[in-house]
Amino acid sequence: MQRFRVECNFGSRYFSDFEKAKHYFNKCKNKHLDVEFWTVRYATCPTSGKCFAIQVLIAFSGTYLPKY
Repeated sequence: MQRFRVECNFGSRYFSDFEKAKHYFNKCKNKHLDVEFWTVRYATCPTSGKCFAIQVLIAFSGTYLPKY
């Protein structure tokens, strides 16, 4: 199963529709909030039966980058 997660200053929201997730990402971005857009895939290991998730960052927008 694949979902999309938009993480913003106020928490995360999950979407099953890419366009709705992209719209929410752009809404947060236009408000100059720190926001991340992830794709999340859930799977089950066939041998152990354990569930796991693979997350890939699609886009991000931020106003503050830490200096190292």
